[in-house]
Amino acid sequence: MTKNNADLSFEESLSTLEAIVSELEKGDISLDDALKQFEHGITLVRHSQSKLDQAQQRVSILLNEKPDDKLVPFENEGE
Repeated sequence: MTKNNADLSFEESLSTLEAIVSELEKGDISLDDALKQFEHGITLVRHSQSKLDQAQQRVSILLNEKPDDKLVPFENEGE
């Protein structure tokens, strides 16, 4: 059973992306399957970028000496 993309950790997303790239590089799949894998990969890249952006925001706040700063949900462009 696969997890929903939103439930994946950064490391799980990265591992899945590596598997997709490996499969696409082999070239042994149909065009339709390759497009589905590519689409899934793009979704994972966006999810991973969001995770990285959130981590960067948290680090910035932790390094900031203003205790009143709070985390806010990060909104990706185009979503």
